[in-house]
Amino acid sequence: MTYVTLQAWLGKLCPLTYLEIFMREKGGEGKYSGTFMEYWIEKLIYYDLPFYYFTAAYSIFLIFVILLMFIFPPLKKRR
Repeated sequence: MTYVTLQAWLGKLCPLTYLEIFMREKGGEGKYSGTFMEYWIEKLIYYDLPFYYFTAAYSIFLIFVILLMFIFPPLKKRR
């Protein structure tokens, strides 16, 4: 989560996002390519928002994860 948040603060996309963009361009997907269901499921899953919304969401979630690690620390292994 720290890696994703740091990337967002630096204005970088995930390497997998670059790969996805490349593959979509290579496949020649247009705005309405695919089936009816595929089109609408994609609209539900992927949000078209400004990048700073995601940066804020990642930052809030990172703080939440860190707080949870302090509240519920990982258990040590028993030998």
